[in-house]
Amino acid sequence: MLVALGRRELIAAVGSAAIVWPFTARAQHPANPVVGILSSGSYSAFADLVGAFRTGLTETGYIEGKNVVIESRWAEGHFERLPNLIAELAERHAAVIVTTGGSSTFAVKAAHLTIPHVFLVQDDPVKLDLVASFNKPGGNATGISLLTSALVAKRQEFVRQLAPADAPISYLMNPSAPEAEFHLRDMQAAARESGQQINVLKASSEREIDSAFKTLAERGGPLIVSTDPLFVSRYNQIVVLAATRGTRCNLLQQLQPFSAQCGIVNREARDVAARMRKVRGEAAANRIGYGHVHDWNCPRLSG
Repeated sequence: MLVALGRRELIAAVGSAAIVWPFTARAQHPANPVVGILSSGSYSAFADLVGAFRTGLTETGYIEGKNVVIESRWAEGHFERLPNLIAELAERHAAVIVTTGGSSTFAVKAAHLTIPHVFLVQDDPVKLDLVASFNKPGGNATGISLLTSALVAKRQEFVRQLAPADAPISYLMNPSAPEAEFHLRDMQAAARESGQQINVLKASSEREIDSAFKTLAERGGPLIVSTDPLFVSRYNQIVVLAATRGTRCNLLQQLQPFSAQCGIVNREARDVAARMRKVRGEAAANRIGYGHVHDWNCPRLSG
C-alpha cells in the first residue's frame, strides 16, 4: 500500500519559506544568496520534490542561476556523512539550510549553527524538540510538519483489509535513523490498540534490506515500510524484492517513488483528503494535492 500526499505542493511551500523567512530576517546578504538543501536520501528519489522546491523559489522571485544559488547535498542513506555535508554548506556561506526528514534535521540542530534552518519533518517538531512551540518556534529553525504519526493506525487498518486476518504484519525500520524509535513506538502503540502483533525487521544497509526480505518470505504476510531516507533511496531494490519474494502488492509506503515503479495500492490519502475537506473545504484539499489519489487495484493476499 502506498500513498502520495501532495508532497510537491508542500515542498514548494518550503521553498517559499526558505527564501522569505531568512532573507527578511537578515539585513545583509550576498547579491546571489546560497540556499543549501540537505537530505539523508538520494537525489534520484527526490528529484521531483527538488523541482517543486525550485518552483517555490521562483514564485517568490528567486530564480536559480539568476539571483540565487542552490547547493544540494545528499547522504544517500549514510547518516555518518551528514556532519561533513553540513560543514560544506557552511563553508559555502549558505544563507539558509533546508532539510527534508528527521535525520538531516537533527544533524543540523546538533551542529549548533546560526544559519537559518527550514525543515520538513513527519512528526511533531515540538515533541522532537526542534522548536519551542508551533506559534513561536524560537531560535533559528522553522518549517513544516506532516504529522503523519496520526495515520499509523490507519495504515495497519488498510493492511488488515488486504491480508487474511491471521497473516502476521511486519514493519521494516532503519535502527540507525534518529527518528526510528519515535516511529516504532507509534507503530507498536497502534498495534496494541487493535490487538495486532507487529514483527519488526531492521535494516541499515543494502545487504540488510535483502536479509529482511528473506525473513519476510519465510514469515509471509504484509509489510509496512517506514519512511526512512535509506529505503527511499533503495526503492528500486525494495520493489524488486517485494515482487520476487512472494510479497508483491503488500507493501505499505507513503512516498511517490514506490508508486512510480509498481502497482501498489494507494488508499491512505483518502483519509487525509476527507479531513482536509472537512477543515478547509474542497478547493483547499484539491489545491494542495489531497484530492487526487491514485488507487491501483490490488488482489487480496492469499497468504
